[in-house]
Amino acid sequence: MIAIGAALVAISGCDTVGGRADAFADAYNKVAADFALANVNSTLPTSGQASYSGLAMVAASANMNNDVFDSYVGTSEFTASFNNAGGNISGKMSDFAVREMVANNDPDAKPFFDSLSQLDSTTTTQTAASIAAFFSEGELANGEITVEETAFGNNGAFTPKLQGELQHGTTTLVVSGNGNGILGGNQANVVAVVGGTALQNGFAMTRNGVNALGLAAAIATKD
Repeated sequence: MIAIGAALVAISGCDTVGGRADAFADAYNKVAADFALANVNSTLPTSGQASYSGLAMVAASANMNNDVFDSYVGTSEFTASFNNAGGNISGKMSDFAVREMVANNDPDAKPFFDSLSQLDSTTTTQTAASIAAFFSEGELANGEITVEETAFGNNGAFTPKLQGELQHGTTTLVVSGNGNGILGGNQANVVAVVGGTALQNGFAMTRNGVNALGLAAAIATKD
């Protein structure tokens, strides 16, 4: 009994805010290594399956100025099957850490925003480490966002339905509706999915029951 209890403590200790932030950084660096090779016009496989893992990012604000918001970093995973006409894909975004961020006034948050445009930069490792350090001071977020099984054509494009809830403290974020997705790169080595309230694609968020502005995004590469 003592040995079992000790094992459970050891396992639960792995699921910490810092652990999730580090997992995001690892996923970020994995994605960065392949993302520069992505080409949405490449030829997709015509048979077989592939699994993908990578990063996930979610941001939501009930403030119409969008200057104060909750920002989440986590990981993503997808499974795709291929055929002559395209195929099917499904996945999820999960294991989030969250921090409240002030976009215009928080210098510690700058690496997070810089990361959105630095996936093909030589500074990604340093950026990922900075992001992990920033989010390790945040909170655990419960819940996940599913990417329901969706068909894609031989151009790799698809319109997935995103659905889920994330909770931390007294905050509940509900995500629902359509996003945009693409498989690209050499033999579909990259998956990218994004849903955003500004995309006018049937995507919506509520934060504690109030309509929110924001996005949910995932980028993953073949395992």
